[in-house]
Amino acid sequence: MRGIKVLTACLLSIAAFCFAFAAPAAYAAAEDKTLEEVVFYMERGASARTVSGESGLRFTALMPKSDYDALRLNSDYSEIEYGMLICPADYIEKYGALNAENVFGENAVYTDGADDAKVKIMRFYSDEMTENEDGYMCFNGAIVDILPQNYLRQFVGVGYIAAKSASGTEYKFACPQDNERSVVYVAQRALQEEVLSESQREILGAYENAAAETPCSVRIVRHFEEVGGERVETETVSSAVGELVAAQIEEYAGYALNEKRSVSESVAYADDKTELHLYYNDLSITSAAAGRYAIDLSAAQNVLDTSALYGAVKKVNGATVTENEGKVVLSAESIAAMRLSAGQTEWKIETEFRTYTAQVYVYDKIISSFEELACLNENPYGHYLLGGDVYAVSPFSVTEFHGVLDGGGHCVYNAASASYKGFFESVSETGVIRNVVFRNLRAGSVGSAVYAALAFEFKGTAENVYVESSNARYLFYSPSAGASIEGVVGILPSGKSVVAKDNGAVLKNGFTYLGDGNGSGCAEENYFAVGVLSSFVQMAQGLPLNGISAGDNFVKAFDTFFVTL
Repeated sequence: MRGIKVLTACLLSIAAFCFAFAAPAAYAAAEDKTLEEVVFYMERGASARTVSGESGLRFTALMPKSDYDALRLNSDYSEIEYGMLICPADYIEKYGALNAENVFGENAVYTDGADDAKVKIMRFYSDEMTENEDGYMCFNGAIVDILPQNYLRQFVGVGYIAAKSASGTEYKFACPQDNERSVVYVAQRALQEEVLSESQREILGAYENAAAETPCSVRIVRHFEEVGGERVETETVSSAVGELVAAQIEEYAGYALNEKRSVSESVAYADDKTELHLYYNDLSITSAAAGRYAIDLSAAQNVLDTSALYGAVKKVNGATVTENEGKVVLSAESIAAMRLSAGQTEWKIETEFRTYTAQVYVYDKIISSFEELACLNENPYGHYLLGGDVYAVSPFSVTEFHGVLDGGGHCVYNAASASYKGFFESVSETGVIRNVVFRNLRAGSVGSAVYAALAFEFKGTAENVYVESSNARYLFYSPSAGASIEGVVGILPSGKSVVAKDNGAVLKNGFTYLGDGNGSGCAEENYFAVGVLSSFVQMAQGLPLNGISAGDNFVKAFDTFFVTL
C-alpha cells in the first residue's frame, strides 16, 4: 500500500485519514468496468470524529462494492488511487469547483503542496477503500484540531478516483450531496441524535459551547391543509447557537394545530439549518386521505404509522385500537379476522376528531432479504413488496411469474441470473414488475451468447423499472405484442439493443444506454436508445420519470445512484 499523504495548512493544525482493508466479495464480479461506468458519490452531510486529541469533521465517499471489484479487475489500469479533498466551502465560490482541471490540471488553482501561488487544500489518498456495515465501499477523509476561529466555518469534502493507464490518468469525482458543514453543526446533531460515551459528549459539547450565543437564524414553516393540496407559509426568526427555540403557536380561524405531527421547538443549530414545521388541519374537511399503508399477510404483526393524523386513533375498520407514540399495532389475528386478500383496498381510520379514508396495499409477503425472494417461485401468483434494499448472496432466477412484485423504490444489488433466461425467465399476462431498481444485474449465457438481464419471455407489465447490467446484451429477449412496458430505463455497457426479438411489443416513455448498439429493437413511443453516458444523463434531465432525479453529472433511480459521471 502506498503512503497516505498528510498536509498541515493554515486553517487546521492536523489532518487525519482512517481506512481499513476491504473484505472479499460474496462472489466475484466476472467482468471489469471502466472508471466512467462505476458509481461514486458523497455521503450526505458530514459526521463527527470523536477520537480524543483527534476530533473534528469527517467526510465519506461511497461506491457499490460490485463497482469497486469490477474497477479493480480492469487490467487497463496499472494503478488506482482513491482520495478525498477537503477545503472551506467559501473557497469553492471564490476559486472554483474541486474538479480534475482545478486540482490536477496543468493550470490547477488548488494545491496540497508547497506552492504558495496556489490555494491550499487538504488531500488524502490510498490504493484501498474499506467496506462499511451496509456493504458499500467507502473512503473517509477527516480534518481534526480545527482552529477555534474556524469552528463555525463550513467545510466541504469531495472524493475522487485517479486511474492510471498507458494513455494517461483518468479522474472521477464523487457527486456531492449537500455536504457543506461546520464542526459545530455536526457536533450539535450528534449530541441530539446519537448514543455517545461521556468522553464523546465532552468532546462534542466543547464545540457547541465555544459557539454558544453566536447569532443564527431559524425557519418556521406553517403548513395549512386545504382541499386538493397544501398552503405553506414561512418566516425566519433570529436565535443563538445552542439556544432552545420555540415557534409561536398562532391561532387561525377554521384551523387547528395538529400537535402530534408538528415540531414546535428545537435546539438552534449552526449553519442556519434549523427548521420548525407546524401543521394546521382545516376543520371544514371531514374526511381526508390517511396515506398509504402496506399490510404483510405473512407477518406476526403490522404497524401503521399514524403520526400524521389529526388526533388520537380510536378505531381501524370499526375495531377499537390503541395508538402509542403515533403508531397502531395490528396483530396477525386481527388481520386474519378482516379476511383480506392480496391487492389494494380502503380502510377507515377514526381519530377523536376525524375519520380518514386510507389506501391500503395488501401483500402476501413484504420481502426483507435476498433469500426471501424465493417466495416468488414458491407462490408465483402472489403479491410482493420489497421492504428495503436486498443484496444477492447466490445466483437466482424467477422461473415463471404471474403475480405482482412492487419494489417500493428499493434496489436489488448484485443479482446474478441462475439461468441464461434472465432474472425473470417468464412473466405471464398477469405478471407485474414495478418501482424497482436492479444494480449490477448479471445476465446468464449459453456459450458465448449473453441473453437478457431482466426477462426472457415477457407478456406482462413493467413500469418504473431501472436496470444496470455490465454484461447483458438486452433488457428483454422476446416481449410479446400485448406486453406493457413503460418507464423502463437501462444501463447496458455491453448492450446491443433493448429488445432482442421483435414480437410487436412497444417501448414507452424511457431510455437506455447501449455501449455496443444504437437501437431499441422494436417499436417505440417516446423511448430513446443512446450510445454515450452523458446523453443518458441529459435524457434523464429532459424526460422526467417516476423515481428518476438527475443533475449535471448523475442520475438517481429512487434513492439509488444509477449513474455518476
